[in-house]
Amino acid sequence: MDIPIIYSDKYVISLEVILRGKKAAQFIHADVTDWSKETYKELKQKWAEFRAIHRDTIYAYPQEAKTAKFAEKFGFTPIGDIMRHKV
Repeated sequence: MDIPIIYSDKYVISLEVILRGKKAAQFIHADVTDWSKETYKELKQKWAEFRAIHRDTIYAYPQEAKTAKFAEKFGFTPIGDIMRHKV
């Protein structure tokens, strides 16, 4: 189940906890419906505010190169076929 953490009428960013054996990992999902320079600035600010209070490692599983580029803009780094964001 995805839990929305940052949202507006232009985007929804959510987290999903996935159990891998005895460990749980948080994966992020982004659905952006209206991309613009203003949306990008707003989302960057909201992401920084969220990461200031939520300091756990978050993973992403980009399935396309453009999705990986999007994740890199928010500080995710590749580790194999997934990406990681550490604070």
